Amino acid sequence: MKSFSKGYLKNTLSLLKMSIPVILRYFEIISRKFSQCNGPECFCV
Repeated sequence: MKSFSKGYLKNTLSLLKMSIPVILRYFEIISRKFSQCNGPECFCV
């Protein structure tokens, strides 16, 4: 059981490492979209 949880933790950490750049890029795109337009029409995209 202990070895299973250790492997699970390692897999989760590697998944996080892979997903962090994707999440950062996603936030970058969203923030750019909001900075380009400032008005109520921005929220209707």
